[in-house]
Amino acid sequence: MDFLQELRENRKKQVVVYDKFMKLYPKNPTRIYCFYEGKMDDKYYGLRIDKYFEQEKEPLWCEGKSNVLYMRKMLREVDIYKDCKGLFFIDRDFDEPVEDEEVFETPCYSIENLFVQRYTVEQIIKREFFILEDDSNFETICNMYTEALSKFHEVIKVLNAWIYFQRKQEKIHQKKKKLHLEMLSEKKLYVLTLNKKDTIVDIEKKYDLDDIERMFSTAYPISEEEMCEHIKMVEKMQPELDYRGKQEFEFLCCFIEKVKEELSLCKKNKQNRGLLIYNSDMQKISLDLSAKGDIHISKLTNYAVTPQELNAYLKRMAQQYM
Repeated sequence: MDFLQELRENRKKQVVVYDKFMKLYPKNPTRIYCFYEGKMDDKYYGLRIDKYFEQEKEPLWCEGKSNVLYMRKMLREVDIYKDCKGLFFIDRDFDEPVEDEEVFETPCYSIENLFVQRYTVEQIIKREFFILEDDSNFETICNMYTEALSKFHEVIKVLNAWIYFQRKQEKIHQKKKKLHLEMLSEKKLYVLTLNKKDTIVDIEKKYDLDDIERMFSTAYPISEEEMCEHIKMVEKMQPELDYRGKQEFEFLCCFIEKVKEELSLCKKNKQNRGLLIYNSDMQKISLDLSAKGDIHISKLTNYAVTPQELNAYLKRMAQQYM
């Protein structure tokens, strides 16, 4: 069966982005077409793509990794699209790597993981909190973040092990049941407290596995033995890179908001707050990350890490499309 025949026979299953692309491409064949999993991805990739491509770009949201790969296959196999200048971006998730040089796959779980490195926090402290490296509060906040992130990973480890198991089962059962984990953003998984009486950083776990399983009626059952096995697996990972990015990013936003509150109290009361030292040069902080979800990616995208793999991909594709 050739690809066009496959396309017709599976029409009901095909992605909406295919129709959008078919309408756009004949009118604008010289544009750079950027295929993303979700709508927020362009907030991260867009300005990085601009460094390598001067042409006009068209972002297209495919609603999932499989649909991005489907569009890559379509452009490769349908003759009328063979000259299309397409860029393709997917998250690695808990999956095996995709071996395709014309598709960029994050070297971590997702783009959100590229925001939670210490580098990003350092940039936020400098550019949003107006605290420079010669201020003692700079190192204090960075160290608080390192400690908080480590404690957070201990709290979230079980959840990642459970998600890892679920994703493996979905592959085994050919995605007959697939969990939509967006609901986790509405679940209070932990409480972060800074400058608590007995400790500078405290994270209280607010979930157990039964809570999570009740949220997802279609989840595959997991035995205690399987759970222990998968916890051991995730313990071997690099949490800030390999754990589910949405929770990592939400924790970063939570931490920044907590630090902002502490600094604001320092300034208001003109006195120290735990390890944070008051000084008269403290500035008002306008950055607001209090809302839920990934809407803050656009606010922080300039501070996120750009992996060398992404620069290499964009450079290679720019040369190919010259």
